[in-house]
Amino acid sequence: FRVLPAPSATSTGAAPRRGFLDLTPLRSPRFLAVALVPVAASFAYVSVLTYAPIALSAVHGQDAATAGLFMLPLTLPVLVGPLLTGALITRTRVAPHTIINTALILLITGDVLFLLFDPSLSPVLLVIPMILLGFGWGLPLGLVDGEALASVPAHSSAAAAGVLNFLRLGSEALAVAVFGAALAAIIGAQLGNPTLGAEVAAGATGHAAVYATVFRMMMIACAVVTTVIGAAVILLRRA
Repeated sequence: FRVLPAPSATSTGAAPRRGFLDLTPLRSPRFLAVALVPVAASFAYVSVLTYAPIALSAVHGQDAATAGLFMLPLTLPVLVGPLLTGALITRTRVAPHTIINTALILLITGDVLFLLFDPSLSPVLLVIPMILLGFGWGLPLGLVDGEALASVPAHSSAAAAGVLNFLRLGSEALAVAVFGAALAAIIGAQLGNPTLGAEVAAGATGHAAVYATVFRMMMIACAVVTTVIGAAVILLRRA
């Protein structure tokens, strides 16, 4: 390898400036289509991953250990998904966009099936939507990064990686914040007491029916957001 020389100073003595984040890769419809996949997954999966343990406590009275164990159907598929994707691509020649579309469908379906979240129903029923969400998140892992970098010229790969990670982490933070704030606000409005609403949203027991109703509303909202982003992914890829 070789050491690159330091950038020379300009005539005014100031070093040339570079932007904090190069957004040039977003000009490519193919790159933008791929980059939106983890954004959709953030709203569909990360929100559930963050708040499901609290929901299980508030609605079904599960303690931390039980709720943590109950999260395995949501998390274990994330470990299996990338391995399954690798096998499908190398052995059956499945196209990457087919896997991405399948993952989006799994995410949307998993969110919708959280309509089964109700204090009158067994929480075991949630295993099915949890598995779907886990594979919806896990199948495109790694694949998205490879497709994103392949969609831009080699000299733009660093910028593309930066934009992709910015969108991925930024959307996760946004999804978690919006989900939690909306959940607390709607519960507070339902109970007529914002303070109590915040406590119930944080896992306080005694209002299981209200919590479950609002949580289902939020899951449908996540499914709608994921559907809209998924449609954008398909349209951009065709462009």
